[in-house]
Amino acid sequence: MIYHGDKVARAELRRKFMPKKVGPDFPIIITSFEMAMFDAKLLANYQWKYVVVDEGHRLKNTNCKLLRELRRIPMENKLLLTGTPLQNNLAELWSLLNFILPDIFSSHQEFESWFDFSGKGDGEQQEETDENKRVLVVSKLHAILRPFLLRRMKEDVEHMLPRKKEIIIYANMTEHQKQIQNHLVERTFDNYLHENTDIVLRRPGIKTKLNNLLIQLRKNCGHPDLLDAAFDTSCVYHCSLNIC
Repeated sequence: MIYHGDKVARAELRRKFMPKKVGPDFPIIITSFEMAMFDAKLLANYQWKYVVVDEGHRLKNTNCKLLRELRRIPMENKLLLTGTPLQNNLAELWSLLNFILPDIFSSHQEFESWFDFSGKGDGEQQEETDENKRVLVVSKLHAILRPFLLRRMKEDVEHMLPRKKEIIIYANMTEHQKQIQNHLVERTFDNYLHENTDIVLRRPGIKTKLNNLLIQLRKNCGHPDLLDAAFDTSCVYHCSLNIC
């Protein structure tokens, strides 16, 4: 059953299809993170046999609301699906493991201590020590994750996929984009907007929004309207490009 919709629609779904006790006729529920957060208190009235969390890396932050709400729901078995179980640091990995097995991975400090391979040296000796430390960390990570992680590569499960091809196409900027880029690099974009629209006069503080030059240059490569239209209140326009 797709558990979604507004508050009234979800209440109707619970009334019709979700009896108070889980039994053989109880449906398998498919829902979103948002619905799970909104109705965590209501979903906690059931003893769930299995909970599968897609995009499991969403639980990497121990202080996020999603993780707090999911912990309220009683569940016998948990499974996280993710393509990136380890993203930035060991704390994020510990957060995932703590959600899966809180009794085993109860202490973040203890978990970090497992990877403390301190070593001191100088010059080449220090480089060798750091390299040995990295090898030890990776080796220990593999040993810890092996009982809890089932990894599948695409070639393991889908033999009909053709080999991946990478085609690089270079696209030159338009004259308009080049003009904006020059203003961004020279830090004169405020003046450029000043000359092209009177709306800027009523929108103070634009300079503070252009502090991250690389982000602004990236937007300009995606489409110049991401910069122009962002400061034009008469333009009802929204674009979400992820181009670098």
